[in-house]
Amino acid sequence: MSADINNKIFATADVQKVMKPAFRFFRHFQVASLVALMVILIAAGLGLQVIFRNLVLYKAEKDAIGISTAIRDCAMHQFIQLDHTKKQTLSIPQEDLAEFEEHMWGFLIPFNIVKLKIFDAETRIIYSTDSLIIGQLDRDNTKLAMALSGSVTSKYESEDHVWDLNNEEKPKSVEIVETYIPIHSPDGKVVGSFEVYKDVTSELAMANSISIRAVFVLSVIVLVVFAILMFVIRHAVKTINYNAAELAESNKQLQQEIRDHSQTEAEKLKIQNKHSNFLSLMRDEFKGREGT
Repeated sequence: MSADINNKIFATADVQKVMKPAFRFFRHFQVASLVALMVILIAAGLGLQVIFRNLVLYKAEKDAIGISTAIRDCAMHQFIQLDHTKKQTLSIPQEDLAEFEEHMWGFLIPFNIVKLKIFDAETRIIYSTDSLIIGQLDRDNTKLAMALSGSVTSKYESEDHVWDLNNEEKPKSVEIVETYIPIHSPDGKVVGSFEVYKDVTSELAMANSISIRAVFVLSVIVLVVFAILMFVIRHAVKTINYNAAELAESNKQLQQEIRDHSQTEAEKLKIQNKHSNFLSLMRDEFKGREGT
């Protein structure tokens, strides 16, 4: 029985040793969870901002392609002509520029197009909403070279880097998506290129606003879930602490019972020893009388 009681004591002590690091873990769990939530929300906010920004840029490129296609189909076919070598070229006569420009703004204004350039196959600007650069060459423009090879290219540019030529008129405080679209002749050959500058300032501002709102909603949801989780964990910790207190009290009582039992056993052993000694004396005395 003493062995069983001792095993219970050791088992209780082992439980207490295991519970102590668990309590330390629960104390630090809340802080670690808050830090993890902050990291998740920041990463989610940055990710949403990138996603919405890319959607705006994609939409701007699609608009530029659609507008350029409409201009090409409605107004450019008449300016694709054969030169003296029977090669199809793109050119806009000087006398037609005013009428062409008036026609262009009907396409550009509704879609926030702040600037349009039209290049021929030799990189010469044959039309621009900035009349000062008409007739200039832009040979070092790699994006234009890609368009003249048949590829559509589009890129977001800051207002300080979007302008290709030094003497271009430069609007301020705008966010620009610059798109190059090849112009094909009826037989499918590239005879020029559009360069479309779309103002996406309002769209990017809206995208940022939406991403902020999305992060706010996500934060509220996550914090509510976190609060519920903390409530459950705190209740569990209180239950564990209560059980630990009861276990400690039971251990204390058990130890007292062991001490009382040990004392009783010691007293019994003492009485047994006295009884054994008394019997031994009685036997010795009885033998002595028989010998006489």
